[in-house]
Amino acid sequence: MPTITLKEGDFGAEVPATVDLTALYLPDPVRPGAVVIVPLAEVAEIEALRDDHSGRLKAAAKLSARGFMAAGPVGLAAGLLGAGRTKNVIFSVSLKDGRQFVAAATAEIYADLHAAQIGAAAEASRAGEPDDLIAKYLAASFGEPLPAADAEAPPPAPAVAPQPARSPLAGTPRPVFGRRPG
Repeated sequence: MPTITLKEGDFGAEVPATVDLTALYLPDPVRPGAVVIVPLAEVAEIEALRDDHSGRLKAAAKLSARGFMAAGPVGLAAGLLGAGRTKNVIFSVSLKDGRQFVAAATAEIYADLHAAQIGAAAEASRAGEPDDLIAKYLAASFGEPLPAADAEAPPPAPAVAPQPARSPLAGTPRPVFGRRPG
């Protein structure tokens, strides 16, 4: 499982944690050695704060020196461009219960974790019953909640055929397009 480093927050500082595409396995700050499993559906938000460039300069120097030895000034430029990739991403995570932490991970792990969290949030929003979603919409639109599903149904309305609505232009002649009136 991929590992992230917790920088600060409710789960400790400078400690490792593991992640997968379904949950975060965070150290328990109350019980040392124990792990708190947080499903990604319980994560409210994951947001990138900044890119950590700490390893970038050292890698750029090594690649530039190798490139200069191999191909001169062109190799020097290629080495600098090749080391331009960011190694780590610093990101914040907010849980639905209010706990938060800041962590660091490689760009690939962060991208996978962020995509999995978005997918889990979308799946959780689809998990609600359609009737509940309709009731929320109607309550928001009309200000009145629907009766509960187990409530007694209202009596049926009397069977009366609806009258067709008359158009205000019902008696006027319709224009005929493409012909001139004669």
